[in-house]
Amino acid sequence: MIGIVERGRDDELHDRSGAANVPPARRASIAAMSARRVSVAVAAFALLASTACNEVDRTRWKARLGASDAQRALGERFAAGDGVERNLDEAFAWLEKAAGSGSVAAQLRLVALYGERAGPDDAARAERWLRAAAEAGDAHAQAMLADRILAGGGDSAEAAKWIERAAEAGDPRGQLEQARRLAREGGKDAEVLDLITRSAQQGDADAAWELARAGARGAAGIDAEATQRWLLAAAEAGQPAAEHALGDRYAAGNGVERDFAQARTWYERSASQGYAPAQEALGFAYQTGRGADVIPTEAAKWYRLAAEQKQPASMNQLGLLYALGLLPDEETAEQISFYTTSSGQHVSDVAEQLEKVAAVARKNNDRHAVEWYRRAAEAGFTPAIANLAKMIEKGRGTDADPAEALRLYQRAAEQGDAVALAEMARRYSRGDGVAKDPEASLRALQGAAEAGHTQAQIMLATMYASGTGVAADSAQAAKWFRAALDAGAEDAEVPYGTLLATGDGITRDDAAARALFEKAAKRGDAAAQWSLGRFAEEGRGGMTADPREAIKWWKLAAQQGQPYAQAKLGMAYVYGKGTPTNYVEGYAWLAASDVPDAKVLVQEMEKKMPPSLIAKGKKLADERRALREPKPPAPKS
Repeated sequence: MIGIVERGRDDELHDRSGAANVPPARRASIAAMSARRVSVAVAAFALLASTACNEVDRTRWKARLGASDAQRALGERFAAGDGVERNLDEAFAWLEKAAGSGSVAAQLRLVALYGERAGPDDAARAERWLRAAAEAGDAHAQAMLADRILAGGGDSAEAAKWIERAAEAGDPRGQLEQARRLAREGGKDAEVLDLITRSAQQGDADAAWELARAGARGAAGIDAEATQRWLLAAAEAGQPAAEHALGDRYAAGNGVERDFAQARTWYERSASQGYAPAQEALGFAYQTGRGADVIPTEAAKWYRLAAEQKQPASMNQLGLLYALGLLPDEETAEQISFYTTSSGQHVSDVAEQLEKVAAVARKNNDRHAVEWYRRAAEAGFTPAIANLAKMIEKGRGTDADPAEALRLYQRAAEQGDAVALAEMARRYSRGDGVAKDPEASLRALQGAAEAGHTQAQIMLATMYASGTGVAADSAQAAKWFRAALDAGAEDAEVPYGTLLATGDGITRDDAAARALFEKAAKRGDAAAQWSLGRFAEEGRGGMTADPREAIKWWKLAAQQGQPYAQAKLGMAYVYGKGTPTNYVEGYAWLAASDVPDAKVLVQEMEKKMPPSLIAKGKKLADERRALREPKPPAPKS
């Protein structure tokens, strides 16, 4: 309205100033034109005030009359198809008008739209409007402009200027970038921390993540509680690295109660944004069943996404899934389905045909395994080198090549791979492909143990406990059994518990020993059952001395061929300790044990027992001695 009225006044002044020189007809024409303009304006305002005019019409009229807010709003409507048919050309036209009138909001909207369209000249258009908004004092635009300058390899000094201006204006992104810039200069830790904190307090997810990372590194002023709080803030705001880190915390029970399901939830949020480490972690969850059902195909899906982003560990895991035969083979899937459902049951040699198809599937899977192992190895992932060596050694998925396999094992061992070191320890011990070298074997075994190979740790501990190949050292034995136990190796429970029970190389702790023995005994470990029997007999580790409880455990161990349990059980029957006296049973268990002291007692019993009972005892002894003989391996399913 102001524009129209002012233009009318200009016409009047012009008319007056030149009235003496203007012909009457011309003066009449000018007067009529002015009247029409006023009429249009009056009609427009009447329409805008009318309830019959909808919001879109009112916005359209205001935009046509030059109102920049209306021009921007109309442009937004056309961009979104809100109340009008979507039309980007119209959107750009109206937003350009508003931006040209100084609307920073319109300028920034044009930056976004030109970025989305990405036409030939759109980048330049976007930068022009971004610069206009920055020069108009918009702090967010200033921070964005600095980012673009740096991303495009532009003038770092100019970028620093815009970052500083944005930070001074309180823009959270500007504060974060200014903090990063000052951190690179060094010596300004307090100022850096203050800027990041102010940015995070305004809700910047990246700043919250930076604070969480700083806290995890032990930065002054950020305790464990604050670290967790900032990590949660960043994760809840959708920062993918923070989401992944929070998932890791739940998986490890670090600062929160261990919860694999929660870990998977955060991995999923991060992975859905394309964050490769989270995709890898999610694949591992579906592979191992930690927080998710074991679904190898789902694990492979996430591993592939991570592998596409050059994650070598995911490549290795894909190789492992194929090598274990856990993924379907596309070539044979239809045939296998046919032979394993009712459709193929009418085939007379269905089992033979199925085995042929399965052999092809295994061959194809091995080939895929080798391909993924090679990709991971070429990317420098050491465990994949050892896995590839194993495949080449056995001729799976590729031609067998012992020399190449040895070369790969040696290469992986030199890089500190635990599996390769354990393999080289075995080879040097036996002279398999290399000269027999006990010292080299021990070095490799120690390296494997230090790298976390649990079987190497147990083997090394056993060597120290027995003095085989090394000087006996109970403290070293306890150290390595404990390391294996901490890594979850059940095989270390009984030997470490035994050291705790004897106090050999470690502080004696009967209660801790009993706990380990009970854990192993419940799984059927005969040595643990024998040890629990001893504890029950002697009343150790918090147990009440009870010969009947001792016999219960010795019987379980004896039936698995544990010789000392057999001897103890035999003595209990002979002396009626915890059970009624039974010389035949006592003789049988003592004779079956072949324990030297038991043999002496058997000889004494033979002097006093009738020949018929001795014969019966010997027959039972032979049967029970057989319990110690190695069992044949279970048939493959």
